[in-house]
Amino acid sequence: MQRTWRSWFWNVVLALLLSAMAGIVTGVAAQENGAGRLPSAIGFGVMAAILWFGAARSLLLGVFAKPHAVVMRGLTRTTTIPWKEIEKISGGAPTGGASGMAGATTAVITRKRQGKPADEVELNVLGGYGIFRRRPSLADRAAQGLNKRLAEWRATEKSAR
Repeated sequence: MQRTWRSWFWNVVLALLLSAMAGIVTGVAAQENGAGRLPSAIGFGVMAAILWFGAARSLLLGVFAKPHAVVMRGLTRTTTIPWKEIEKISGGAPTGGASGMAGATTAVITRKRQGKPADEVELNVLGGYGIFRRRPSLADRAAQGLNKRLAEWRATEKSAR
C-alpha cells in the first residue's frame, strides 16, 4: 500500500530553479567578496545558503503516511498531524489564495484537537490544476490512500481497546 505521495516532476523543477538562483547568488557573493565589499558579500552569502537549502529540501517535498501520523513536508516547514486528530480527509478541494481561484485543487485534512475548534489543513504540496486530466489527480489519489490508512489505523485502535 502506498505511503508516500509526491510530485517528482515538480519537485525536480523546483530544485533546478532554486539551484540556478543559488548558483547566481553564490557567484555574486564571491564577486562582492573579491571586490572587498564584505557586508554585501555576507548578505548575498546568506541568501545563497538559504537558496541551496531550499533546492535540497525541494526534493523531499511530499505527504507521508507514518504509523503514528500524516506528515506533510513543505519547503519551509513540516506539519505532523496525528491520526487521532483527523476527522476526515477529502480530495479535490480548491487551494487557498490565488491558485485556488485559478482552479488548483488539493487534498484537505479536517483536524480536531482537544479543546480547540476543528480546522482544515491543506496538503498543498500535492496541489494541481487538473490540466489534461485523464486520471485522478495526485491530490485525489493521496486523499484516497490516506483515507484507507486512516480506516486501518481506526480499526487497529478499536481492536486494541
